[in-house]
Amino acid sequence: MKRKMVSVMLAAATICMLTVCGNVGTEIVAEAAEGSATDGEGVDFSGVTLKWYFGTGISEDMVNQIIVDFKEETGATIEWESAGEGTSVLKSRFAAGEAPDVFALEGSLDTLSEWKDYLYDLSDESWVDVVYDSAKTAGTLDGQLLALPYSSEACGIIYNKDLFEQAGITEIPDTLTELEEACKKLEDAGIQAFGETYMVYGFAMHALSAEFAYELELNPDVVEGLYNKENSLNDFSITENWYKYIDLTLDYGLGKNSITYSADDQIADFAAGKIAMIKQGTWLADTILKTNPDINFGLMAIPLTDNEEETKLMVSSATNVLCVYKDSENLDAALYFIQWFVENAETYLVELGDIAPPFEGVDTSSLSALNQDMNQYISDNKEFDGFGMEDWPTGFTEDLLAPIQAYCAGQADAEATNEALTEKFYTRLD
Repeated sequence: MKRKMVSVMLAAATICMLTVCGNVGTEIVAEAAEGSATDGEGVDFSGVTLKWYFGTGISEDMVNQIIVDFKEETGATIEWESAGEGTSVLKSRFAAGEAPDVFALEGSLDTLSEWKDYLYDLSDESWVDVVYDSAKTAGTLDGQLLALPYSSEACGIIYNKDLFEQAGITEIPDTLTELEEACKKLEDAGIQAFGETYMVYGFAMHALSAEFAYELELNPDVVEGLYNKENSLNDFSITENWYKYIDLTLDYGLGKNSITYSADDQIADFAAGKIAMIKQGTWLADTILKTNPDINFGLMAIPLTDNEEETKLMVSSATNVLCVYKDSENLDAALYFIQWFVENAETYLVELGDIAPPFEGVDTSSLSALNQDMNQYISDNKEFDGFGMEDWPTGFTEDLLAPIQAYCAGQADAEATNEALTEKFYTRLD
């Protein structure tokens, strides 16, 4: 059954994120590190080459600066690789005896369980107390902290504020009806409302996860029934509204062409002001701003009901976690790198990567508008505890694409699509 995560940010932590807290996090780590096996004083890893693997997009500027600075401070060389979505490339590296020393995974029970035999137990590392307890859940399995949750991310609708203003939209839509009205206003102003890329499973995955996030909040027993093979997606109370939302993205977007529209084209078109809304998340801020530094954009929750009190932003610290290979030949250097990564979170994650780390005492006031909007939703207690997909069975994220594409292409109705999705969900539970 779905593991219900506690809030990503506690109230006090949220206040700190929204104000200037200074470099308290670095000081805490530095004090905790005294006498540890990875004490930073006088470390010399000259001649060591650390392999660092990222399976999802990340700021190259951030990583390249980390490589330069870490070598200057420790003598170690870092080789990094980013290979897109999924873990297939990572698995091939392990199979070929080329396992990275440090690598990123999705923070879920299924993923940690699958990889646990390769993961070093980080529970006793000096930086552990700096990480919010709520975030540690994403890296914990059987009482062991096997991964460092390093980013809080939000998934919702990124919107162009200037295009909204041109269409006469003065308030962001908080209900499904208001979202439809906004789409009509944009159309009347000659502006394309949506441009969605149902070509890639990652996008379809986040779209479907919104339905789960709502259902987990409104009717958790129904979701439990799905995991027990007693219910189907047709039993979800929110399913009809979810399809209304999907229809809006098609009718006021690219229609059937959404399944051949690439993510690169979507980002370029949004950054160029050709599209008013895209269902994406905070992880795209850096990419969009590089394309158009002057864009005036924001992030809002996906409304799936006509009760604005039920409209919340999906927020998670489980999307990305860093792990250390327990049999690494450079274990000491890898563990020190993780400590250094936490110590310098403000410099690299916040200022260069536009990433909101779930660490105490980090000043996040320089984050982009998307992350600032995420923090506001958290401050207002208007966030879901996760994306709704944290404990989907392994492989379902890839399987869901074909049924959703069939719906977008007009080849299947909602009921048939739910049946196909349910069958694939059941199969992956076995």
